[in-house]
This record gives sequence, C-alpha cells and structure tokens, in this order.
Amino acid sequence: MKFVEEDSHIILKDYTVVSKYDYKRFSRAEDPETGKRMYSVDGGKLPSVTTILGATKDQSALDAWKKRVGEAEAERIKNEASTIGTEMHLVIEKYILQR
Repeated sequence: MKFVEEDSHIILKDYTVVSKYDYKRFSRAEDPETGKRMYSVDGGKLPSVTTILGATKDQSALDAWKKRVGEAEAERIKNEASTIGTEMHLVIEKYILQR
C-alpha cells in the first residue's frame, strides 16, 4: 500500500483489501437541535469524535496558542489541518469500503 499526492490530494494506491471485519454502514448528518456532526448507525445517532473532544477538553491551551500565533494564523492552520484530516478520512473510508 502506498499514498501518492495528485493535484494536492492524497490518493491510496497498490493496496490489498482484507475483509476481516463487517463494517457497519452509516450516514453523516448535522443534529438539527445542536448543529453538531452526528452519524446515524443502526437507527441511532452517534456524535463524531470531533464533537466529543470539543465537549470534553480543556480549551485553555488552545486559547493560549491562538493568542500566541494570532487569530488569522490560527484559523489558517486549523483550516489546513481540517482539510488534511478530511482527506485522510476519505482515503481510509475508500480503503475500507473497497472503492
């Protein structure tokens, strides 16, 4: 298995699929009451990892970092990290779902 970059996107190539687990199908949606990202699995709603971490962590270190680098730079870094994370999730999902 290898990852290659094409047109600023990470692409998974040359991989072998292992069908060891039966992965559940889910759909992603926004909770209309809270506006948080949720996943619908077997008729139930599950919060995303980001939603859970956001609700449980101490924000003081993040606030200090934003103050140190500045709001604009913090926003730029956050957006870049979010894009990379989203692309990695897509790569992993395609790998698991054999697409």
